[in-house]
Amino acid sequence: MPRLHTLQDVPEKVDGTTIKNSKGVLELKNDFVTINENKVKLGGSISLTSRIKDFGAVGDGTTDDTAAVLSALSASSVRVLDGEGLTYKCNSMITPTSDYITVQNATFDFSGVTATGSANNAFIMFEGTAASATALSSDINVGGNVLTVASTTGFTAESWHILESDAVFESGQSVTLGQYVLIKSVDSSTQVTLHNDVLYKFETSDNAQLVPITMKKNITFRNVNIIGANPSGTTTENIHTGLRFERCEEVTVENCKFNDIDYVACAIDRSVNVNVSNCNVRHATATGLSYGFAIVNGSYSVNITNSYGQDLRHFVTLGDNEGVNLFINVTNCHTSACRDAAIDAHAAADFVNFSGNTLEGSTFDSGQQDGIIFQGLNCIMNDNLIVGIRRNAIFHQVLPNIAEADGGSASSVITGNQIINHGGSSSTEASIIVSNLQNVLGKVDGVTISNNVTKGVTNIGIYIQAVGASIKNVTINGNVICDSVTTSCWVRAYDSYAVDNVSISANVFNFTASGSEGVYLLGTSSTKVSNAVVSNNVITGTDTSDTGIRLSDTNFVVVVGNVIKDTTVPINPASAASNHSYSTNLSN
Repeated sequence: MPRLHTLQDVPEKVDGTTIKNSKGVLELKNDFVTINENKVKLGGSISLTSRIKDFGAVGDGTTDDTAAVLSALSASSVRVLDGEGLTYKCNSMITPTSDYITVQNATFDFSGVTATGSANNAFIMFEGTAASATALSSDINVGGNVLTVASTTGFTAESWHILESDAVFESGQSVTLGQYVLIKSVDSSTQVTLHNDVLYKFETSDNAQLVPITMKKNITFRNVNIIGANPSGTTTENIHTGLRFERCEEVTVENCKFNDIDYVACAIDRSVNVNVSNCNVRHATATGLSYGFAIVNGSYSVNITNSYGQDLRHFVTLGDNEGVNLFINVTNCHTSACRDAAIDAHAAADFVNFSGNTLEGSTFDSGQQDGIIFQGLNCIMNDNLIVGIRRNAIFHQVLPNIAEADGGSASSVITGNQIINHGGSSSTEASIIVSNLQNVLGKVDGVTISNNVTKGVTNIGIYIQAVGASIKNVTINGNVICDSVTTSCWVRAYDSYAVDNVSISANVFNFTASGSEGVYLLGTSSTKVSNAVVSNNVITGTDTSDTGIRLSDTNFVVVVGNVIKDTTVPINPASAASNHSYSTNLSN
């Protein structure tokens, strides 16, 4: 059947492939369109391209085009909005009402915008809505996918909802439990089935509820530049955001540039399926918070790829306190001269992947402190090249504190990274550190640190510490630590918090300071490092009061097949080392 399309005016031109008039351009392919009773053959897709200037904008970079740009972005008839490579001066912020739109080939200059007093505003903000919540009628456990609710009124298949409760995911940052779920079917008046499993336990005693979300959908920014109003001098206001997507779905930001935006270049808030690629973020120089991309409040499935950040506090940050940000990927990006961690993930994060990035530190603003910090539960940090970082190059600092049965199990996979010219910030920095700081109710179960290379003056090469909760099942394999100052590999238990099941094998450990260790397993009188194998490592010191392998308050440890050179004490079971076996180790 023919489909009827109108451009609201009599066409100026019909040439078989396009229809043009003052409202835009209609591209015709593979079907039929009826115009004034004339049938024009066309092919499968139809897209209406409009110009920003068609809505009254001047585009000279001087005239205030705010009203015209807002009209263009909000026009329900527009599917592709083209800026023709012009610069549109906007002296106030814009909140479009439409979606299903591609914005392309434009520069938006917001340098004339004054302070607004709210960090949640943005130069351009798309915002969906949340409906009234419906309480769960029964608890849902980890791995479940059928929810029982008081009523399914308002719930539909293939729609996103937020499953949330008052349960505390992490107390220090006041994070409450929440995750996005996609409804597969509405099974009855009280039950819905989900496409995706529930990752945490949601209990009626914690006011567990399901919140329907009406998303703004299918929004694309392509080849767009956004210029901010970065303050001159120092300020702690940090209130300007470039693009903000709140409760949005299927968002693409591609080949865009963000300059001089003091708070966040692009904020992804409570949003789903967001893809950012080939973007450039520079110069957020205000004192305090200043980010490239902020992924916050329980966003789900976000990819930041092939992008560049310079002169920021953090290039990417994950966090805030409403829900857990899930399945986040930051890959193949480059950062330079960040003032803090280049990639910074707070506690409200789980199942993330930071891989293939190149992170370049500098002496800017006293030097970049950290490379990657992840404070959530489960992560992969692979194949990153980290150069010139002053403190911790890769730091998994577990902060959530929920029970294991409720989803509180953490893990780390840290492999194939190169860490160059590292260290010099303090006496406690580490190239790679995994610290279970406070997950007392849960656990860290599974740590793999393998095939990493570190070079520089780092204090500690690899550091595993159960400072606030236990850690088990640790593999440290095939790493090369070229120049640790004190300890190449340190595994440490604390009172009440053990480290169990440890394999340290086939590594090359070099250390340079007098009185230091190649491998140090350290427990306490009450809590041991237990069930460990230290095997087939090559350990080299400086032969001035150095120890190759040091065991203190350990139990059930096998030390076998290691080559230990230039140490005063090759193997030192210093205190309370029991149930140990030593064999075929070579030392000078």
